[in-house]
Amino acid sequence: MGIQTVTKRENKMNRKALALTLLPLLAAGANPIQNSSFELGLTGVGTINYHKKAGAENWKSYKAEIDSTTAAHGQNSLKLIMPVPKMECEFSLPEITLPKAGKYTLSMYLKADRPGKVRLQLYYVESDGVKWDIKLKYVNVTTGWNRYSATWYFNGKGPVAIPNLILDDNPMTLWVDGVQLDEGDTAKPYAPAAEVEAGVSLEGDRDWIYAGKHTLRVHAANYTDTAKTV
Repeated sequence: MGIQTVTKRENKMNRKALALTLLPLLAAGANPIQNSSFELGLTGVGTINYHKKAGAENWKSYKAEIDSTTAAHGQNSLKLIMPVPKMECEFSLPEITLPKAGKYTLSMYLKADRPGKVRLQLYYVESDGVKWDIKLKYVNVTTGWNRYSATWYFNGKGPVAIPNLILDDNPMTLWVDGVQLDEGDTAKPYAPAAEVEAGVSLEGDRDWIYAGKHTLRVHAANYTDTAKTV
């Protein structure tokens, strides 16, 4: 293990850093969602699509893309392409902690290749790990970057929540950026989880992993104007 100084110019992706799990959650009041601006590539991003029919679900794997040509914050955004009608695409970020009962507001920047509907969701897992509560809200997206938010009340019976988004008004291409969760009923100005973030992503087939067949890529992002060390 080692340390690496990261300058803002190396914001997009630092392949030399050696550190490297995602940073821990910050204190209450900060954005707890790591890699929320996708400057660490696909680190922590999960996507899957499925087709509901006759009470069954036909699951298919889907790979998201990082788009460096458009962003609401930083240099990258997440690009989700769903070309098939009547299929849903589900996107999620890593689990986060809700410190107590109360209202929480999920927000994110979205734009699409055409006007349509998207579901903002937050999965809430209670302490026994069995009961899941799904909060959702439909929003109407446009072809320009806009910020969307949804506020829900959580009962405090479980500590874990998963930020989630579903495309079901397909075909559609959707870009996502600046995902944030705030305590209370208002979306605060967007900010990353930390001044510097770092992480590791696995490239290659994630269903079957063989020695020598995959690459671990290290990412680091500095959101300040001064050099930082991770």
